[in-house]
Amino acid sequence: MIDKNKTVEGLNEIKAFKQALEQEKICFEENKKHFIRWNILKLIMGYSALFVLVCIMFICGFVILNHSNFNEIILISSIGVLFTDIVLLMFTIYKIVLKENNIDDFKPITKRKD
Repeated sequence: MIDKNKTVEGLNEIKAFKQALEQEKICFEENKKHFIRWNILKLIMGYSALFVLVCIMFICGFVILNHSNFNEIILISSIGVLFTDIVLLMFTIYKIVLKENNIDDFKPITKRKD
């Protein structure tokens, strides 16, 4: 004979499992969207920083190449800014791109029950 209590309990467990799986799927999709948006933001910030760096290098290069038209303090400041930008660019590239700890983990969130 079939025990109705065990059958009902089994159906309830299956419903609970399906609901948990659906919630995990929704959570995974949200994490995926967040991961994609975060990487797009990183790219936008990187390209913006590169554009600003090129502009600063152009202005500093113009001042350095035409040093006779500018005061000594402006020339020294321009050289300092150019050097600082290059050093900070190398540091930023290491920190954001090359450092492996900074890579976001994107894994399934399903909890395995063995």
